[in-house]
Amino acid sequence: MWLQLGGYYGATHAFDADALAWMPLNGAHPQAAAIVNIRPERCKVLLHLTQAQLDTALTNFREAKDIFDWLVERGFAKLPEKEEYRVDGAQLPSVTYIIQHIIAKPGLMDWSYANGLEAGLRAAQVGWTTEQVHEALEAKALLDAKQIKKTEETARPWIHLREALAEAGYGPMAKRDAAAVVGTHWHKSILFYLQGKSVDLTNAPEAQVQMMTQFTLWAQRVKLQPQRLETKIANLEPRRDGGWAGTLDAIATCNLEPVG
Repeated sequence: MWLQLGGYYGATHAFDADALAWMPLNGAHPQAAAIVNIRPERCKVLLHLTQAQLDTALTNFREAKDIFDWLVERGFAKLPEKEEYRVDGAQLPSVTYIIQHIIAKPGLMDWSYANGLEAGLRAAQVGWTTEQVHEALEAKALLDAKQIKKTEETARPWIHLREALAEAGYGPMAKRDAAAVVGTHWHKSILFYLQGKSVDLTNAPEAQVQMMTQFTLWAQRVKLQPQRLETKIANLEPRRDGGWAGTLDAIATCNLEPVG
């Protein structure tokens, strides 16, 4: 989160949707930045950085970007092909894309492992026998050891098992995609609220209703006044690294409470 805020803080330009062009920020940096976690049971600031801390975070992010550039130059990473951030024909990596190549997230790795293990235990529920699962795991071991390729016939048992589990809604990818759909609905509800639009939650799940209640109360408490929403930003300095980009959920004025 520290690096993420540092990367956003280092933006030099913002995309003007009306002019369809990147416009310089002219050195107008925020006095503070925060990442807010919004859940049905509460709305909490996870990280709140002052301007001095943001300067340090930006320095740290530049170091991460240098490592990312080193990986790209040596073929260990590549610039994204489907990112939305393209400036003058050049493809810019997003802040998140850079960070995920530099820092492993143990929490996500544990979550993925746990859900993968759960999916494997459910193999019988999708019609797989113990022998078939054993054959699939043998194929996976060969794939991990790079003794075979995914396109080879010997890899098919593992590929088929993954496909069967995914179709049945099991495994980390299925749960990730389901969580992403929920997150998108929540994000849109908050965006409409901040835009001053009515938010119809008549048929929404109870968790979404509770989430909006918590966010509304929090926004009122900190006197949140949005100035720009869903703003695409980029660092377009004439540097060797070619810059980076990202999207801020909101640029606003508010009275942030201390993290604790």
